[in-house]
Amino acid sequence: MFIHTTDAVISSVAFGAGPHTVLALNGWSASWQAWAPTFELLTPRLRCVGYDTRGTGGSASSAGSVTLDLLIADAIAVLDRHDTERCILAGESLGGVLALHVAQRHRERIDALALVATPHELIAAHTEPLVTGARTDYAGTIGAFVPACLNEPGSSAMFHWGRHLFDQAQPEVAARLFECMTGATIDLEDIGVPTVVIHGDQDQVVPPSSGRRLAEAIPGASFVELPGIGHAPTVTAPAIVADEIERIATNSKQPSQRGEIG
Repeated sequence: MFIHTTDAVISSVAFGAGPHTVLALNGWSASWQAWAPTFELLTPRLRCVGYDTRGTGGSASSAGSVTLDLLIADAIAVLDRHDTERCILAGESLGGVLALHVAQRHRERIDALALVATPHELIAAHTEPLVTGARTDYAGTIGAFVPACLNEPGSSAMFHWGRHLFDQAQPEVAARLFECMTGATIDLEDIGVPTVVIHGDQDQVVPPSSGRRLAEAIPGASFVELPGIGHAPTVTAPAIVADEIERIATNSKQPSQRGEIG
């Protein structure tokens, strides 16, 4: 389904059926397909909605329209267009940071949060190499980034597929995605919804200690550490990610689906 906003066309998908809807936000400039292995396990019991961030994958926009306010508005527009009042909001890596901003601004739409490989905060000194790399040599930067994400033994077979997730993003959009969220403040003590933080103990991109600090800063959040897993658990440990999302959905207060399922 294509969702037309005032300044972008958002490509979205929906699968499955169930009493809750999971809205998944992608890491950096990857397409929604980074969530596909997890969706496959969730859809027998939950409805899953994904979309390509503006300027990436099948979603069109200008790089100049990549702002935090518009990214938050896009997530809500996807919920509205898929006839969903409330959701379980899941985000991986940079998508987890965006999920926190969405939850802070639109808590009434969120029943629970699942944050995967998500940093406690974005610091310019840490994000600048990827910002510069995106602008000067996007293909080369992604060529190095994907193996850093998929660093588990035997995962090299997924490198080509992993690079494909990033292929359709505009390099300037990739840079702006980091820039617009780096330094933006989030009141973690005021998130106010059930939250699980999921992090691989072999993550070379976002250290596990950052995920642990994130969980400690959100009242009532649980922290799940995945032994032997790197920065892409939705791909390399989808069964565990799916189990944790289903658990927090089951424990949330009310079904998140509005209208017909499909």
